[in-house]
Amino acid sequence: MLNKIGDLFLKNRIESFLFVLLFLTVSTISVVLIDIQSKLGIYYWDIFVYLGNALRYAGLGVGDQMLLPPLLPILTSIFFRLGYVSQNVVFVLGGIFYVLGVIGLYLLLKERFDAVSSFAGSIFFACLSLMIPWAVSGATDTPALTLCIWAVLFTVRARKNPRCYYFAFPLAALAFFTRYTSGFIIILILFYIIINKEYLKNLKNILRGIGISIIVSIPFTVLFYRISGNPLPFLGQMTNTATRAVTTANPGYNLDLLYYLKYIPNYISNIPSDSYSQILTISGPATIISYLILSIIIVGILIYLYNIISSLKESESRFSQIEYLKLLSVIILGIILVFSYSHISYLISEIIFFMIAFLLFDLIRGQEGADLDILFLAWFMMYFLFLSYHAVKVDRYILTAMPALAYFLTLSLSNISSKIKFKYNKTNLSTTIMSAAVVVMMLSSAIYYTGEMPHDYYWIDNEVAAADFLMDYDPQYQSKVIVADRGPAFSWYLKKRVYTRIPRNFKNSEDFYRELDTLKADYYIDVLKNPKIDIPGYEEIKTIGIITIYKRI
Repeated sequence: MLNKIGDLFLKNRIESFLFVLLFLTVSTISVVLIDIQSKLGIYYWDIFVYLGNALRYAGLGVGDQMLLPPLLPILTSIFFRLGYVSQNVVFVLGGIFYVLGVIGLYLLLKERFDAVSSFAGSIFFACLSLMIPWAVSGATDTPALTLCIWAVLFTVRARKNPRCYYFAFPLAALAFFTRYTSGFIIILILFYIIINKEYLKNLKNILRGIGISIIVSIPFTVLFYRISGNPLPFLGQMTNTATRAVTTANPGYNLDLLYYLKYIPNYISNIPSDSYSQILTISGPATIISYLILSIIIVGILIYLYNIISSLKESESRFSQIEYLKLLSVIILGIILVFSYSHISYLISEIIFFMIAFLLFDLIRGQEGADLDILFLAWFMMYFLFLSYHAVKVDRYILTAMPALAYFLTLSLSNISSKIKFKYNKTNLSTTIMSAAVVVMMLSSAIYYTGEMPHDYYWIDNEVAAADFLMDYDPQYQSKVIVADRGPAFSWYLKKRVYTRIPRNFKNSEDFYRELDTLKADYYIDVLKNPKIDIPGYEEIKTIGIITIYKRI
């Protein structure tokens, strides 16, 4: 085995070197980010919820929202059971998934492109300013995206080895149970299978893969049934998403359909804010690197379209009336999609788009790599349509579409280098030169971003200090009823159930006071309210920065 691996490395020295270099580079970035995050701590609400759920799975606490995707909390709970109860666990897990995601994307890009341009596309993905603050934060976005990338990779490789379906479908199921919106990846997988007509000759392997994914899913449905009596609680969440059940009270409420398109430059490379909470929303201005990268993508796509049109013109004599009808259908459906968008359900928009994608592939199926080109177009558009339609716009959500952007960059490098040739000893170095330029730009952007991003945040420090104070002030705190407006955070720090009650969610102050009285709260921890309020029946015992702790009199 070792001899075979050695022979493989010697046979493909450049590819082996680039693979090792990619692994070392991304691993280094991961370690740096884990170090920063472990010193910084946790701010984002959802991460505290997942940590609380992990405590419950480990038998060490009471989870707050147990119907959320369980895979990451379950993995975290394994380390908790081993005695390592620390928030650093989710940072390290995030770092591992981050490295695996970049490696998976590199292997996926190599299904279509050479190793050099695939390396550049992977570095681009790894160094996105949108990726850097979220990669090891403890959120589910990166782990879910990594599983999606590997699911698609195995689907593509199944054309040569149908047994890869045994991995593709289970990985898609695991992605879903990591983050529910990742379930869309199964649509992408089926789309790729259908356009390549793999179902005609590999139906047995496909059905076995689906069967394995069902087996993988059963423990999660049993878990949900034991918790709530409903084995499929996520169906309700999907229904709410489809019906846009969102109010203006949601901090991410935004009806701008072009929101994600406008901020693509910022997602590529931007100047980080001084405030940690602000870098999570990509508030900084885009750098010149963003526009240089976008210029490469645009020029490359234009060359790609020119090549397609030229090829179609050359084959015009072979164009039948059916081909012209397909082309006309694409145009009509495209017009319908543009003018009906936001006026109908996003599901209808997705159906219209996939009809367009099917027809487009049928028109260009003779082009090299057409199946992967259409696949990644579908990947980008599937999530772009869904996320743009939804009333809540959160920057990290669009991470799910970033592998497609990396693919378009790699495609552009390939197309531009085919037109602009720098030869040395009869070797075209244009791909190497352009790829190296992209790598240098993106690594420079990542180094600058990690160096300038805040490495501490007063909000986090205040919450940790408030929890420490309460534990020292009342050694019997575990038996007391504690309420906070950021309950999941204090549930984690205090390792006990802390009820979440936010004053602004009540009709008036009196309703909020009555709620505290109903719960018989011994303590109330106020983080969000500014200015602070007097609460009848409670006295202020400590103020730490933005936080005030109230005690029942």
